[in-house]
Amino acid sequence: SLEKLDELFDSNYFIYGEDSDFFLRCKASNFKFKYLPDCVFTHKIKSEFSERTYYLRTRNVIYFSLKLRGIISYKESFLKYAILFTLYNFLTAVLNRDIQLRPLKIKKIKYSKNLFPRIRLLYLFFSSILWNIKMLSVITEKRKHLKNYYQLNQRVYK
Repeated sequence: SLEKLDELFDSNYFIYGEDSDFFLRCKASNFKFKYLPDCVFTHKIKSEFSERTYYLRTRNVIYFSLKLRGIISYKESFLKYAILFTLYNFLTAVLNRDIQLRPLKIKKIKYSKNLFPRIRLLYLFFSSILWNIKMLSVITEKRKHLKNYYQLNQRVYK
């Protein structure tokens, strides 16, 4: 089944979001998969919130939205989630603190009260937008490829 998929994991994500992208495309291709609640996966390196984490998550959720918008969408509305997550990251930078979205169970971020961290977070936020602007030609090509793939397979999902 995976050989029929348009591509496996998108290397442009690097980390954060590639699994969501992959499983959305699997679902759009009508692949069957199961959730195994007893299955445990442990990362060798524990992921802590850092500037790099903030940047990559923001960058990738924007990339995810641009890549899949209008091609794959479901009742669960992953793209609305992506937009809200982007807004959440922007508010994190502007307010200079984590606004504690309870369902996500994110730890509080401890920053000093000076403006440097806020400016740094805003810089990272806009850097993630700039990265996506630089990647627009790649994103456009991926969108065309996905659109053609789903049209050929008569599976345009809206």
